[in-house]
Amino acid sequence: LAADGARGTKGAELLMKVLEDEIYTKEEPKKDRTALVIVPGAIIKGVGRALDAPSSTSFLPNFITRGKVLNCLTQLTAADEFLVNQNIDLGTLSPELLQDACNKRLIGPGKSNQEMLDGLYSWLDLSVKQPCKKKSNTDLHYNGNLARIALLAYNAVDSARDLRASSFLPRLMFQGQLYSTAK
Repeated sequence: LAADGARGTKGAELLMKVLEDEIYTKEEPKKDRTALVIVPGAIIKGVGRALDAPSSTSFLPNFITRGKVLNCLTQLTAADEFLVNQNIDLGTLSPELLQDACNKRLIGPGKSNQEMLDGLYSWLDLSVKQPCKKKSNTDLHYNGNLARIALLAYNAVDSARDLRASSFLPRLMFQGQLYSTAK
């Protein structure tokens, strides 16, 4: 996340490129990988809170929070596939529907409609379109849950470090990483 150009949609593309060997495998991903057991609990809890997954409080065991996040991912997957398979023109979405779709994917608050639209196009490209092409051209298996949790975590961090973010402390922390690597 501190690499040059790792902001916005270009950063999401870079992230997916870095995680490509984890997301695409020659063998069917094992249950621990599709159920996100390999993802650190802190990331699951953070994404769960950001998604406002029901009952994602600190009092719940991690496996319950993970299950709730997986339910959210299942809903996102269905919505993503619907938007792509039905060839929905995202440009025709009302600002409210666009905001709702972006909020569910943690595509930053405070962004313009065009930035949200670009983020949603990128999300659908990275999570549905590219995997479909890759699977049809290769014998690789795609772990959509791992791809989506990585994109959600990236979007949360990218939004927090955006200058328009409402919270100063997280933005300061993440921008500090950018300044220290630029030297």
